[in-house]
Amino acid sequence: MSRPRKNTVDYFPHTATHKETIYILEQQFGNDGYALWYKLLEQLATTENHYIDTKNSKSLLYLSSRAKLTKDKCLEVLNLLSELDAIDLKLWKEKGVIWCQNFVDGIADVYKKRKVGIPQKPDNRDINGSTTIVSAAGTLVQLDLPEHAGNGNPQSKVKETRAKEIKEEKEKIKKENFEKSVIKIIMYLNGKTGKNYRTQTKTFREAISARLAENYTIGDFKTVIDNMHSYWIGTEQEQYLTPSTLFCSKHFDNYLNKGLKQIFTKPNREGFKTTAQHNQQLREKHGLTGNGFIGEPKVITGIS
Repeated sequence: MSRPRKNTVDYFPHTATHKETIYILEQQFGNDGYALWYKLLEQLATTENHYIDTKNSKSLLYLSSRAKLTKDKCLEVLNLLSELDAIDLKLWKEKGVIWCQNFVDGIADVYKKRKVGIPQKPDNRDINGSTTIVSAAGTLVQLDLPEHAGNGNPQSKVKETRAKEIKEEKEKIKKENFEKSVIKIIMYLNGKTGKNYRTQTKTFREAISARLAENYTIGDFKTVIDNMHSYWIGTEQEQYLTPSTLFCSKHFDNYLNKGLKQIFTKPNREGFKTTAQHNQQLREKHGLTGNGFIGEPKVITGIS
């Protein structure tokens, strides 16, 4: 009788130098993050085919217990690991399955010596009837398999339910990205004007959302702010350096394409109309180098 094939290992490489994954884990979770990562690798090493299917609640409980963490804390770390691509993002989010390609690649020599193929990334055929997904709240959800009714297809209904969950997850990510965009735009305007506009003000958020939906970028918002700041700062129009005015649909594209204000001086005897031209002529005349200005005014373009 042939010896049964073994798809586990008794050891794996543990190097003394670490990449960014470990540093981020320690920054976010301290020693708990470090502990869970290596307990996870140990469990992957001794689990058949080197993946953990957390629809089996015992597997997740065993992992969290080994790391001496709560189940919720364990899920937080695993979610971060998926975002860092330390574990497979799609398998984790859609199936609740933990697969680490780098880990498997690191133990390839073991299977080479055994003269057998290395375990491959699991697919739907390997994950029998998996109905566990990671919800938008970051928790594991066990989907109930619908019973066969009439000509309905139970598998199709499960797919529809899973598709709905995935859609909700994408909506969550979209919302998070919008929040980041609002913060960057409003903070940039506050930095230019010295104001303290709130990121949660409804009218500001609606204006930003509408422009983003029209495929304008964060860079476009900053350009609008820079352009109109150069025209209005120090004038009566300075009062209009507000999100409501700058980001409204009626003027946004015009503001975007307006360009920075150019300040002209009176023609001098050499015929130069701008201080920049005058300064360049003086630098050449006196053999000066660099970008420093000679004479006044020093600022000839809008503040950027």
